[in-house]
Amino acid sequence: WLLLDRSTRVPIKMFYCATQAAGLSCPVDEVECFVANMIYKGLIRGYISHEKQVVVLAANGAFPRVADRRNPFIS
Repeated sequence: WLLLDRSTRVPIKMFYCATQAAGLSCPVDEVECFVANMIYKGLIRGYISHEKQVVVLAANGAFPRVADRRNPFIS
């Protein structure tokens, strides 16, 4: 994945494998929902390409500091 220079594109399957390694048993759809919620809450900068089943991360600052992220619950 990194050798192919696709560092901003992460397959959803990699997130799924990470949850399996952590001992969680949940379907791929639920893992995609977890990622969508992390994007919504500002923990990850990017978007999900549902058609291609990949998360496209921002080229710079894909994982902002928690102290710098916006509060999604305040308008």
